[in-house]
Parts: sequence; C-alpha cells; structure tokens
Amino acid sequence: MTIKRLDKQYYEETLNLSMYAFQYKIPEEELEKRYKQLDTHELYGIEIEDKLAAKLHLLSLGVFLGDTEYKMGGIAGVATYPEYRRKGLVKDLLTFTLERMREKGQTLSMLHPFSIAFYRKYGWELFTTLKKVKVPKAELKMFEPVSGTIRRFNKDTYPYKLEEIYRQYAKGYNGMLARDSEWWKERTITTLSVAVYADDKGEDIGYILYDVKDQKMKVEEFIALNAEARNGLWNFVCQHDSMLAEVELVLHPRDPLPFLFHNPKTITELQPYFMARVVDVFSFF
Repeated sequence: MTIKRLDKQYYEETLNLSMYAFQYKIPEEELEKRYKQLDTHELYGIEIEDKLAAKLHLLSLGVFLGDTEYKMGGIAGVATYPEYRRKGLVKDLLTFTLERMREKGQTLSMLHPFSIAFYRKYGWELFTTLKKVKVPKAELKMFEPVSGTIRRFNKDTYPYKLEEIYRQYAKGYNGMLARDSEWWKERTITTLSVAVYADDKGEDIGYILYDVKDQKMKVEEFIALNAEARNGLWNFVCQHDSMLAEVELVLHPRDPLPFLFHNPKTITELQPYFMARVVDVFSFF
C-alpha cells in the first residue's frame, strides 16, 4: 500500500473520514473555514480500491522548552474507517510522517491521543497535564484591590500585545505552543471573550479567555505575568458573581492561583493531555 500526499481534491473525503471516526458533524456554513485550515496541513493518506481508508494530518508548529523554541511536528486527525482497522495502516502513516518530520528539521512531535497505550507503542509518551479547577459561587472571594484596569475584546479586536504576554509566560514553562496570529484567531480565541489587565501605567500584563453561559463561566486561559495581574484578573472573574453558579478554570498545573483562594479546597481535576516524542535525538540535543 502506498502513502500519498492528499491535495485539495481530497479535502471533502478527508473531512468525511474525520466526521465518521470522531462522531461529529461540520455545519455546511463551516466547511469553507475547515478547507482553509487544511491548506496549512500536510495531509497523508492510504487508499484501498480507490477509496480513502486512512489519513493523518501533519502540522508545522513550534513549542517552548524554557526560553528556546523548537520546531515541532503536530500529529492530528489520525483516522481509519472500521473495515480497514488493525491492518497496520496507522503504523505506516506514523512511520512515514516521522521521516517527514526529520526531513523538515522538526526535532519534536506532539499529539493529543485517543489512546495513550496505542501511541506509547510508537514512542510517544505523556508530556503535559490539563488542570481544571471548579469554584462555586460562594467561594468567589476577591483578592486585594489593584489600581489597574480591565478591557474586553474579541478575536477581531484583541491587542497584539496579548501574543507577547503569552510568549513571555510560555517561556517559564515547558511544552507550551508557539502561536502565530492566525492560530490565535482561529484556534485559540475563536468565539471566546478576551479580558486584558493593564497596570496603572497602561502596560498590559495579563489576560483571560472566557465564556459565560447558563450561569457558568469557563476560563479557558488565565495568563498573568505577576501578582498584580493575577489579582486584577481574578477580581474581574469575581465581579461576575451575580450571574454565576460556578466558575471553571483551565490552568497550567504549576499555576499558583488556586493556592491563593480564600478557601483552596476546590474541586480540582487533572487529565493526561498531550504526548510528545523526540524525532531526531542528535539534532534535539
């Protein structure tokens, strides 16, 4: 069986396989947006009897390890129709794309697994953890007041400084994704609201990405460069108390925010998140 690069004529088949395998439906009005996203992917597939049987998406990304940004090959959209499973098709695709990543100088690879055990067989291992903290309304207690201000934006109006804040924060942790402006708009913010905290000198030093719906506030990203920004952003969250029954925050596992709560005894959930693999040991070190 031959692995082939899938061009635009395969976009519809590619999305059909994704929708079947991952059990979701893309609305008609969203298809053009999805096709545009596929333009930035390298798509590889295997056909059997002139039908797409399995496919894989390779994304050219970057990831921070401390202050250094490494080229990273992101594996996504790995799918096979049931009648072709357990025939080694995904193994062949993974082996092929590892060679492709080596050619492109991508010394690391990361993916979000459907099965940790499956990808362990091919050299990927758990690398990051997702931390969710649930705070009931009764525990929305503000920190000490700060002198800065909050401004709200969306994906079309957010200030470019937001990206710089993220980069500065990301360099303090291992494994955070390097994002370009397109990724910010179409993958990170999308329909979320943006709140930016600026100190009394007007310097933006923190932000949150969030959504409020059905008396629940979900904070998908909480990024603060110092204690003042952390206080200001958390106080902004607490100002929503009359609208909410609960706040759910997605945090880096080492973020100190929950420790500072009035009552830190909150419901905290840790989930295995991304897996990583060194593609080229000699180039990596």
